[in-house]
Amino acid sequence: MGHKLFLIMCFSAIIVGVGFMAAFSLNLLPQPVYLFFYTSLAGKSPESQYPYLTKFEGRWQTTLTPLAAQTEIAQCEVSIGTLTIHDGQVTGRMSTLNRYITIVAVVDEEGVLRGKTRRGQGNEGSITGTIFKINGEGEWTDSYDCRGTFSMKKIDTLQDPSRGSIVSYTGNVFLMRKEISQLPYPGKQLYVGDVIKVSENGSALVFIELESVSLTGGMTYTVSKARR
Repeated sequence: MGHKLFLIMCFSAIIVGVGFMAAFSLNLLPQPVYLFFYTSLAGKSPESQYPYLTKFEGRWQTTLTPLAAQTEIAQCEVSIGTLTIHDGQVTGRMSTLNRYITIVAVVDEEGVLRGKTRRGQGNEGSITGTIFKINGEGEWTDSYDCRGTFSMKKIDTLQDPSRGSIVSYTGNVFLMRKEISQLPYPGKQLYVGDVIKVSENGSALVFIELESVSLTGGMTYTVSKARR
């Protein structure tokens, strides 16, 4: 009797396991279940070589939601998956009930995301949006007239190695990052290696590690590593 009960329990466990995996692959389970698995089992991405992009590094739980269930050409389905961002490159695969959607995009230091989607053969589209801290949102569309919105939630811990920010400036002030000129607007975050150049008729006030730094005409200031 005990042997039969053991076999029944093993068989039941197998049936439950197969059913769980089938529901998991079809995205029929609650989203917290996927978040738990992504957080517990997935490997963490390497750190970005660009300090100003570090805040986007890692995995993002993402959902694409269509505005309509179908068009004259095809069905439009909700898709769920994980996007990985590394060095500003966004990649990942979203699952629907019938097929997968791959996403390849880029995100700049201001959090603006732009890229392309592919669903099956010949169905390509675009995706655009913005990311702020641990959330992202935007719109997507494909060549089968499906369109909708998307939402992103950061799975990994938010890390932003900024040293400070620009408080204010007058006259001509230039911010150079990786030898590329940046707009030095108030509130602009500063990272190690950023160079601020103040013209003879200008001035700038920056905030670095809880200290204010005043820059007057003709000065050049390079943001250095944090003090230990």
